[in-house]
Amino acid sequence: MRAGAHVMAAALMLASCSDPASTEPDYVVYDVSSRLVRQIERRVIMPSGADRLGAYDRYYARGFDSDVIEATYLLRGSSPSSRLPGAMALSGVANAYATDRLPVIFDGMCAVINAEFHLSAMGLGPPPLREPLLPDPQPQRVDCGGI
Repeated sequence: MRAGAHVMAAALMLASCSDPASTEPDYVVYDVSSRLVRQIERRVIMPSGADRLGAYDRYYARGFDSDVIEATYLLRGSSPSSRLPGAMALSGVANAYATDRLPVIFDGMCAVINAEFHLSAMGLGPPPLREPLLPDPQPQRVDCGGI
């Protein structure tokens, strides 16, 4: 009986040491995972002049390269529509949506933020197969203003 209690205690200790992201529920929409978005948002560095991340409606799409997630953040209250057509809410991530195409906005200062996240450079995926002469990408590019 005592051996069983020791095994149970060891299992509980191991569970408490595991990555919290691995225990969070995951939902996939348009090949974008809610778990992956939570991990990205824990690491995102907002540009100077931007509001806090939670003030934006955040739209994510898979890039042409499977190692890339592209995003557009729209400051809530600065655009007329509340949600882009076709965008699907990422369950468990407030104000985050997956879409198959991001909006194209030509100006917006920090009311519009365009971002590109290279998953392997952020430590969120395996290294992609790359042309050896190309430089390694920056983990993230997050800029105010439209395209």
